[in-house]
Amino acid sequence: MDDVHSFQLTAADGTRLSARHWAAQTPHAALALIHGFGEHSGRYGDMGQHLAANGIDVFAVDLRGHGKSDGKRGVIRSFDDFRADIAALLDHAHSQRKSGPLILFGHSMGGGIVLDHGLRPDPGVDGIIASAPLIAPSEPVKGVQRSLVTGMSKLFPSLTMKQPIAGSKISTLAEEQAAYEQDPLNHGQLGLRTAVEIIEAGEKLTEAAADWSLPLLMLHATGDQLTDYAASQAFGTAARADFRAFDKVEHELHNDTTRAQIYAAITDFVDLLSGRV
Repeated sequence: MDDVHSFQLTAADGTRLSARHWAAQTPHAALALIHGFGEHSGRYGDMGQHLAANGIDVFAVDLRGHGKSDGKRGVIRSFDDFRADIAALLDHAHSQRKSGPLILFGHSMGGGIVLDHGLRPDPGVDGIIASAPLIAPSEPVKGVQRSLVTGMSKLFPSLTMKQPIAGSKISTLAEEQAAYEQDPLNHGQLGLRTAVEIIEAGEKLTEAAADWSLPLLMLHATGDQLTDYAASQAFGTAARADFRAFDKVEHELHNDTTRAQIYAAITDFVDLLSGRV
């Protein structure tokens, strides 16, 4: 069982968000964690425990429409909804941080969200880690299909479409595939407006990569079936970026045979920003 403290946050618009804290005994840094599409922060228990054992306080939130947080599953009005959720988490992390830098970590859709945050005028964090970030989907939505989704999203912004994710696209490990598919809090509902907002946010990220200035660690599987490796590779040429590629694994690098490597990369990055190496 996770050694975790569960609590609630409230976003600026009043949305109630479920959150978690894995506490380090003597923290030298803090990490705020944003999960991916259709999942929730409870799936990061092993990572939270590992980082806490290595002196890193970990704070995580279930984005609206996910996990135990309020909101229709997979639905946002605009990308600003996600920005409000991340702001609530960072405000809490800042208030609870005991020492050292504050790092922002995001996986998949969460990776796109944290990259978007890192390009804001005053992000209020010391570094960012983006794991398999959703800058672009592995199969681009173009032409007639995109026009149809965009048009429908204007008429029916809260309408959702089923987008289930197979465990085989998550990890090469059978136990992780089963854990993902059997998790009752995971969902495969994607709002039409949400889809459009995510795609447009990713395009803006690509355009703004040259403006990047924060320390950045990017991690991506070369054969990722869910988010586009090439888009991450291109963004990873930004100033102060450390881009790392991994072969023969799937989307969730932290839940695959690369777990130990990913944990080491995260702790090394945090320790570097903490002045410990």
